[in-house]
Amino acid sequence: MSEIYDQDLEPEKSRKLKTWFYRLVGGLLVGSLLVIVGNLIGSGNDGAASDADRSIASYRSQSIDWASCDESMFVPVDWRDSEFDVNAAQCGEFAVPATYSSIVGKDLPDLSIMVLRTPALDQENKLGTLFFNPGGPGESGIELIQSLMVPDEIRQKYDLVGFDPRGVGKSSPIKCSDSDSIDYYFETVSSPENKVEGDANQAWDRAATENCAELNPNWWVMTTLNTVQDMDVMREVITGDEPFNFVGFSYGTTLAVEYIRAFPEHAGRIVLDSVTSNDGTDYNQAELESTYKALVALFELCAADAKCPGDSVADVENLIFAAQDKANAGTLEGSAKGLSSLETEGDFIASDDQLLYYGLVSLTYGDTNDSYPYFLEAMNGLVKGDAWGFEYEALSLIGWSSESDSSDDWERNNSSDILNIVNCLDIDGRDERSLETIKKDEERFAAADPFTSKFFAADSDYIYVGDRAGCQWSWLAFDDLAIPDPPVAMESPINESGKTFLVIGSKLDTVTPIENAKYTAEKLSSRMLIYEGSGHAPSFGGIACIDDAVTKYLVEGYLPAETIVCAEK
Repeated sequence: MSEIYDQDLEPEKSRKLKTWFYRLVGGLLVGSLLVIVGNLIGSGNDGAASDADRSIASYRSQSIDWASCDESMFVPVDWRDSEFDVNAAQCGEFAVPATYSSIVGKDLPDLSIMVLRTPALDQENKLGTLFFNPGGPGESGIELIQSLMVPDEIRQKYDLVGFDPRGVGKSSPIKCSDSDSIDYYFETVSSPENKVEGDANQAWDRAATENCAELNPNWWVMTTLNTVQDMDVMREVITGDEPFNFVGFSYGTTLAVEYIRAFPEHAGRIVLDSVTSNDGTDYNQAELESTYKALVALFELCAADAKCPGDSVADVENLIFAAQDKANAGTLEGSAKGLSSLETEGDFIASDDQLLYYGLVSLTYGDTNDSYPYFLEAMNGLVKGDAWGFEYEALSLIGWSSESDSSDDWERNNSSDILNIVNCLDIDGRDERSLETIKKDEERFAAADPFTSKFFAADSDYIYVGDRAGCQWSWLAFDDLAIPDPPVAMESPINESGKTFLVIGSKLDTVTPIENAKYTAEKLSSRMLIYEGSGHAPSFGGIACIDDAVTKYLVEGYLPAETIVCAEK
């Protein structure tokens, strides 16, 4: 009999991360997973912020003292594109107000924004400056531009600038936990089976939020629109009166949309690659449909491969579900995870089913054929009782990195921390849904992605109804009367610049469904490029058709009259 509770609302692996697309969206994956159990958080914006009454002329008139970059600014060598020149790179920082609100701002300490620049190779004929943001929210633009395969024509004509948005990486970073342990991050149950487990998840989330707020008392200024204001200060500080040329991936497209809305007169040549939902609509069904298609594509490749442990798609799925059962029972080995409740005797460390799934889905972010060898390797390890292949992919995606490939030496960045704060400040995340609504949503989502639905479905059919796990920040923003700018509803994109931009979407993008790109291109009266292949954020990844179109737009300002279609590589 189903149990339903309606709560009243109050190793050894040498491969490094060489492909940059795994780093584009950080913990966005976490939000897409939790939709099945009613815990979804979304990317977006917080609507129109009030203009500052006080002048920001002092911030806009700053000059950056460009200097050689400290070694700590560089990513590992095997993450860098071969054309990135560490000797030419320049680093600097500038100050921005904590908030642009007229209510507060001047009473709070300034924030520091860190940037990394590589000068145009042809300084005499350069077109200007091109800024980059990789998404998240929470990912580092400083790291991104070191990894992108930027075509030579663009390197010749533009100074390239990557920046860490406020709260991220080197820019006055938010750090929510005083613990870097992996255990701390995964102290929730992926599929609560009863009220005790459901309440425990909520209690952990609230405690984590309160702890972070205490460590970061000005957490509430980490909104998208404050970042957009920072971007225009950055434009003026670095370029003077030049237009803002920008390439935004994933959440970076949200920044682009809001910049075009706020500063249409300054918008230059802007590329929006893999567009987030920019109007507050529920895009999760489309996201899950794409995820399922990408998973099935991997399962089909495996089933057709004599080296694969499964002979059919159903076999592959069942092997994964069997591994999940072992993880829940504490009998699946994993080098990165060891909750006290799952530890066994000896050196054995039990895996966690969330890590198993995060690793699996992370492999759908890139091109299916490119990801398959790693999927096959991970599957063969899985049937031997070792989940490390999937764990490695999961941990890399959600903010942990290691130089040694030793689980003892992994360090966590703050991408997951800032992700939750920004996403929950950008929407009204207070959840007032009824049990009936949640059940209908689960039916829709199960139809869109039966694999994920089964993976996260409680065996007891238990459903926890409560405020969204992961969006306690939204609740706190509304409950604290001292915070002047609580989240508001998202708005549709607006283009008053009179300019045409380039919007890119992949047909099989599991993170940002192509429907988002089509909608945004129409609203911005801009040109659409459709990539018929799989993967997230395909620009500057070596796909000639895409890179040629982006280059012609950025260097020549050229866009064809009709939609650009690039075949799968």
